[in-house]
Amino acid sequence: REDHFQFSVKFLIPRTHLEASTSIAKILDFIIAVEPINDQGFELITFKPKIQVVQGADIVVTAHNLTTVDLDTGPEGIEYIILIQPENGILVQLPDVRTHLKSFTQKDINDGMIVFKHDGSREASGSIHFKVWDGKFDPRSATIEIIVVPITIEVAKDRHVPLVQGQNYVTLSNKHLKVSTNGDINALVYRVTQAPQFG
Repeated sequence: REDHFQFSVKFLIPRTHLEASTSIAKILDFIIAVEPINDQGFELITFKPKIQVVQGADIVVTAHNLTTVDLDTGPEGIEYIILIQPENGILVQLPDVRTHLKSFTQKDINDGMIVFKHDGSREASGSIHFKVWDGKFDPRSATIEIIVVPITIEVAKDRHVPLVQGQNYVTLSNKHLKVSTNGDINALVYRVTQAPQFG
C-alpha cells in the first residue's frame, strides 16, 4: 500500500534594489510505502480441495481448485509445501513439465503456472498431501483429492462409405469416421484391424 503528500519548494532569486525579485517554484510528491505487519493468520478457503482430470490428460490447477488468503500477506507469500506426492501423476510448474514440484505459491496458482499431469496408467483417484503457511503462523495440513475420469471414445453408428461405381478409390474424412472423446482428439490413432474384402 502507498500513501503520499505534495509539497512545494520555492527558490527566491534576489536582485538589486532597482529590479524585482524573481522565484523558481516546483511542486513535488513525497511517496510513503506502507508495509503491513504480518499479524493476521491465513485461511484456506477452498472447502475440500479437488482436481478433476481425464485419464492421461494434463490440467491446470486454478484458484477454483485451491485458494488460501491472508489479509496482510500477498499471494506470493502464501506457500504450499508438498508432503506426499500423488501416486497417479506429477504436479509441475510451467514451463518445466518434467520436474516434480516440492513447493509453490498462491501466486503461481493464480498465474496458471501449476499443472497436474496424470500418468494415464491408473484410473483410480489419488491425492496430494500438503501444508500451507504464510511464513509466520503455524502451517496447516490439507489434502487435494484427485478425481480421475476414465477416457471415453464414442464412434457414430452410421459408418457407410459411398463409392461411386466406376471409381476405384474414396477419400475418408472425419465425416466418415465420426469419433468423439473426452480426451485429446489430436491423440487419436486409427488402425485398420480388418482389410476390406474387395479392395
